[in-house]
Amino acid sequence: MPDLTFDTSVLVDSATLAREPLALAGLPEGAAMRALRRNDDGALRSALVDVSAGWESGLLVGVAAQQGFVVEGTLRDGDSELPAGRFFFHPAGHSFDWRSDRGATVILIFNGPQRYAGTTTSTPHADAITTLDPLDAPVTPSLIDGKLSGVIRRVLWRDPETGADTRHLTIPKGISGLGAEWHPCNEEIFCLTREAVAGDAHLFQPGCFLFNPAYAVHGGNRTVNAAETTLLEWHDGPWEIHRYTA
Repeated sequence: MPDLTFDTSVLVDSATLAREPLALAGLPEGAAMRALRRNDDGALRSALVDVSAGWESGLLVGVAAQQGFVVEGTLRDGDSELPAGRFFFHPAGHSFDWRSDRGATVILIFNGPQRYAGTTTSTPHADAITTLDPLDAPVTPSLIDGKLSGVIRRVLWRDPETGADTRHLTIPKGISGLGAEWHPCNEEIFCLTREAVAGDAHLFQPGCFLFNPAYAVHGGNRTVNAAETTLLEWHDGPWEIHRYTA
């Protein structure tokens, strides 16, 4: 049994986070962010980024891979239009040209310390995902103890070298939670939508962000999900579920 931690998960409403400039080397000023998580070395891991109407990045390449999910508005990247609900993945060295006519809010996830350089040549990467509707991704069976859990899981991206991945999850109404559990990787979850149900007092509402550190026990009592919920969930290594019993 590895060394486990307790009460180290962090749940925040992103609306309460302080806005600050998205100050990444090589990126033009004008974009703001609410930092969701920073790595132990201080590098930005994930953020909710607000792009104002008319803002443009120019043609750039990043030194680290990055992922994104449009929460509100529409983001344009070259000839691609990404409305709310679209996902993208840029490997290191892939060129992009962000802009938004009316503004957009985007979850950005960085696979390493990020900085950008301008370029005059479009350099698309073969492994890039320029735009993906999660509903177009195949459903991967979600098995717990060899049984279907009922969760609708769509893997949007996976790193074949590290096992890190990003998933779109639909948690149907009526599914029972597993209780206390832990994972051998860092787990970040952003609540995208939750069905409006009278009397639903669940803490995890749209806009909330949950960070479960690797080997951190979380979950607690088995509860029944009272409302259909959709989540964006990402990990920095192979995800496994382990039950915890005291």
